[in-house]
Amino acid sequence: MKKNPFLNDLLAGCVCGVTSVAISHPIETLLIQKKINSPGVYRNFFHSFQLIYKRQGIINGFYRGNLNLPLISPALITSIQFFLYGQLTRYFVRNENDIRQYMLCGALTGLGLSLIETPICFIFAQIHGNLNRRHTHTFNFYLKDCVKYIYKNNGGIRGFYHGFGSTLINSMATSMFYFGGYEYIKKHLYEIHYRIFPFQKQEKHLRTDILLSGAFGGLCAYSICYPLDQIRLEIQADDVRPGHRKYSSYFDCIKQIYEQDHSIKKFYRGFFPGILKAIPINAACFLAYEEVYRLLE
Repeated sequence: MKKNPFLNDLLAGCVCGVTSVAISHPIETLLIQKKINSPGVYRNFFHSFQLIYKRQGIINGFYRGNLNLPLISPALITSIQFFLYGQLTRYFVRNENDIRQYMLCGALTGLGLSLIETPICFIFAQIHGNLNRRHTHTFNFYLKDCVKYIYKNNGGIRGFYHGFGSTLINSMATSMFYFGGYEYIKKHLYEIHYRIFPFQKQEKHLRTDILLSGAFGGLCAYSICYPLDQIRLEIQADDVRPGHRKYSSYFDCIKQIYEQDHSIKKFYRGFFPGILKAIPINAACFLAYEEVYRLLE
């Protein structure tokens, strides 16, 4: 069977997208239920899981859409991210020991991804802002109503790219540390493994090392770039109407967030719950990515 790099990257990306949703949506459901209910209802994550499963089962309890937002968006973004990275590494990585080449591919992946990610994240940020009464206007939190409102009040199609600069900065930095961190740790874990077990074949697929590397890549990107994502969210959750916006620029947003309590705490709001999602999701995504490649090639 003839190898098809384009098709391999596409299939691997799609599997990663499905994997990310399969892992992230139950965790997101647990986090939301913990947040919106009183402490006595859900004492901890294990207790939350038991109650939701007992009352609603797996599918209805953990995979129903939150606030009618489609499940397809995180899968789409992850699929495109891994597809772009796979394609770019074929062209730019000439020395597998040079992590800088992988980081460059990650940054370029973020550049391409931001073109798709900006309108999707903008719509979700607007719905999030509306639900939390951040605006003086209101619209139903359904996707259709939000899209119609943005199109009417923010300059048509072009208006869906509000916050493109903040998304670009966040996406490039995140992808750079995400894939760079993964490749760096994977390389060293492989070396340590074969040093300890020299009798094993070098081409052996080390799933545990891949899981650990994926978890580290996600942790690295999340820890370093979390404030950038908070800034992006603030800008995109702002009022879409030009005369009613709170932030005049990227740096004005940073200034106002900092001045709320004159510390960097606001930039790390929700950091630890996010870590709970980032580690298992990214470990599973990279394992799925490598497994698909192993089967296809």
